[in-house]
Amino acid sequence: MQFIPRTIFLPLLLLVFFILSDTHFLYAQKKKKSRTEYENQRKNELQKIESAQKILKETQQEKEVTVSQVKALAEAIAGQERLIRLIQKEIKITDGELRESESIVIALQGDLKKLKDEYGKMIYTSSKSMNQKQRLMFLFASNSFNQLRMRMKYLKQYTESRKSQMMEIDKIQNMLGKEIEELNDRKNEKSRLLAQEIMEQKKLSQSRNQKDHFVKELKSMESKLKKEIRFREAQVRKLDTLIDSIIKEEMRKKKEKEAKIGRTPEADVISNAFAKNKGSMLWPVANGFISKEFGVREHPVFRDVKIENNGVDIQTYKGEVARCVHKGKVVTIASVPGMEQTVIVEHGDYYTVYANLQNVVVKPGVTLNFKDEIGTVFTDKNGKTELQFQVWKDKNKLDPQSWLMKK
Repeated sequence: MQFIPRTIFLPLLLLVFFILSDTHFLYAQKKKKSRTEYENQRKNELQKIESAQKILKETQQEKEVTVSQVKALAEAIAGQERLIRLIQKEIKITDGELRESESIVIALQGDLKKLKDEYGKMIYTSSKSMNQKQRLMFLFASNSFNQLRMRMKYLKQYTESRKSQMMEIDKIQNMLGKEIEELNDRKNEKSRLLAQEIMEQKKLSQSRNQKDHFVKELKSMESKLKKEIRFREAQVRKLDTLIDSIIKEEMRKKKEKEAKIGRTPEADVISNAFAKNKGSMLWPVANGFISKEFGVREHPVFRDVKIENNGVDIQTYKGEVARCVHKGKVVTIASVPGMEQTVIVEHGDYYTVYANLQNVVVKPGVTLNFKDEIGTVFTDKNGKTELQFQVWKDKNKLDPQSWLMKK
């Protein structure tokens, strides 16, 4: 069996250590990026939960339980569930980091012991073989000046090698100290995440109980609420009929104009610019959540009731401003009893509809730019502030949720 000389063993050990250190550094950077992404998602979910809870608080100003409260609670619950899943993923990452740090600490401690043992043997051998007096005798015993110079060079290199090895040992000791510190940080992080998970699970349980209580109360008023639902559906149908007729009339006028002078390049530019916004469109309100989705959906309380929606309803804060999602021209402003004021904006072949507004600040024919204010979203007697938002292409109704950017 061949043994590696000490003069080769130490540099090789240090080289292996630094290669492993670089690998660990890259792994740690990847973990850090993943952790940062989860932390950002967690902050985003907390903001959504706070927003839903604020909306819920505004709707609870009246004593009577309402469907809008159930929707706000459902949004908060969904946010809490997503938050808990993110925390659990972070705990899993932290567990992996703990195992990685523990293995590195053990490896470093083993390597450091080997380095110290080798260095100790070197010092012991050196002290046995040659003291200060013997070194002088070694130099004076030179047969020539050239031999003297070579022996001096050898002693200098030997001394520098010992100093260098001691410096490397110090470096590894410092790295070991930092790794232990990082290990302790990970342990503290895991404890914090576990405590947060317990707290969020408790909040989630409270929200679910509150929602169940609200649903039970609403079901006790089934007859009254179903009557309100039918009345609301009649109002919505009037609004949809009005919007449909207005858009068809606008299309008729546009075709007549194009038949006379041809289609303008500007119309294509506006249409194409609007189409590119799909999936990244600005929300028509700065805050809020989608309380009723596009198409035919089950009622959130009465499962036997189906509700059709030509757009999306967005519950938001009291006094929230509706804003234009893309550059366009105001086609019309109309009023429908129970739906307040409605503004329709043309974007080439596309139209956006903003319904249930009060204090409208725009006029027909006015060109609006991105984020321009249209009006204030109406708040009803129950404290519900909800915008009805629609997207059309010519006479076809589109799902606005597929156009809006993800929050």
